[in-house]
Amino acid sequence: MPDQVITCPYCLSESPLPEAITHQIREQLRQELILEAEKKGQEPAEKEQPLYGYLSGSKFRQKVEATVEAFISLKEDLDQEKRAMTKIWAKREKQIERVINNTARMIGELQGIIGASLPEMKGLQLKALTLGEDSDELG
Repeated sequence: MPDQVITCPYCLSESPLPEAITHQIREQLRQELILEAEKKGQEPAEKEQPLYGYLSGSKFRQKVEATVEAFISLKEDLDQEKRAMTKIWAKREKQIERVINNTARMIGELQGIIGASLPEMKGLQLKALTLGEDSDELG
């Protein structure tokens, strides 16, 4: 994922993701600096030079790349955790399903042995459908 290449919206060239983000941040800061200088009646170049020197330097690029790589790593960790939790949840669903089915079988067997004297178990009863009221659900 760190090698992902995108089209930079400013120079319209194919660039690695961190480089494209660095370029975008530089341009946005430069535009902001120009607007701020124009509001104050200053020459944009007076303020732009030191900032542009920093923004076009390798330190700024390295900081942005490190930030992007950290986000990519976080995203990869999150995706891995999602897959692990999905697996855990699926396993638990099957376990719960097995417990419910085994309980229902056991109650069915007991009803077969004991008969009607075994009390009905809530959640294991088949509800009788009355035609008219529930006919929408049938189809």
